[in-house]
Amino acid sequence: MDKKKDEGYLEQNNQESSAVLKSKARESEVSLVPGKKENYWHIYYIDNRAGHVVIEKKSKETFPLITVMLNKKNQGKGIGTIAFRRACELSTYQIIYANISKKNIASLVAAERAGFKIVKISRSGQLVLRWRGKSDKNG
Repeated sequence: MDKKKDEGYLEQNNQESSAVLKSKARESEVSLVPGKKENYWHIYYIDNRAGHVVIEKKSKETFPLITVMLNKKNQGKGIGTIAFRRACELSTYQIIYANISKKNIASLVAAERAGFKIVKISRSGQLVLRWRGKSDKNG
């Protein structure tokens, strides 16, 4: 796909997914509980395990990469948006990246609602998104 087609695809699907994905979870109903690893949290929704979120940095030369995994029954409730944002805020990183498939509209919407911006569209169908912390002035 060329860049114009990619942008059209994303715009169309963003509009469609905004109508489909309604945030049902309230901030107070979602909690992140630290796991044994650094930058790893268990996601709980109304006291039930809903999934996990991890921010990994493979080496000093790479940027941190976030992954949010939700159990099937907890998807589509806005929990992912809260998990993306809270994990980024709880981490010590000021810039965090996410790789999301163009076909994964729900995750794309969740990440964007959490403050991620698309910075690259790869030929393989992956979107690269970036979150910047409030104190990062290179915006």
